[in-house]
Amino acid sequence: MFIDLSNLIKNIGEEKSFRGESVVEDIRFMGELISFAEPVKVDITVKNVGGVLCLSGRGQCKVLVSCGRCGKPLTEDLEFEIEESLLYEGSNVEINDDEDVIVFSGYRFDIDEIVANDIFMNLPIRYLCKEDCKGVCPKCGKDLNEGDCGCDKQQTDP
Repeated sequence: MFIDLSNLIKNIGEEKSFRGESVVEDIRFMGELISFAEPVKVDITVKNVGGVLCLSGRGQCKVLVSCGRCGKPLTEDLEFEIEESLLYEGSNVEINDDEDVIVFSGYRFDIDEIVANDIFMNLPIRYLCKEDCKGVCPKCGKDLNEGDCGCDKQQTDP
């Protein structure tokens, strides 16, 4: 999703809101592929604060994942905050080395990478189909939520 920052770059104190959809590629997270059922909805505001553009807002999407125990496919809602600071490349604003600022050029800015990063930072370690999911049998692979498999569960101490 491209946003036009031309007026914001030039005018300190200027503020503009943007609403739209961001297309995010599949993400590999903790060995699992995270896909998206639809484009990510984004609602952000950008404000020029002393020459630095402060981007803030919210995003929401439906992620296609698998249960961390039994592997069943799931569709889960994910909402996340978006907070970034942008600095125009031609700006004479000085920033400290410890400040986390994205430097950009041109007047149009693509926020898809920011959105993907914020999604990645807000993903839980794993999703479960239900809190008491029993997973699969380590010997035969049967889904234990559907009943016992009959495998010998006794383990010997090696």
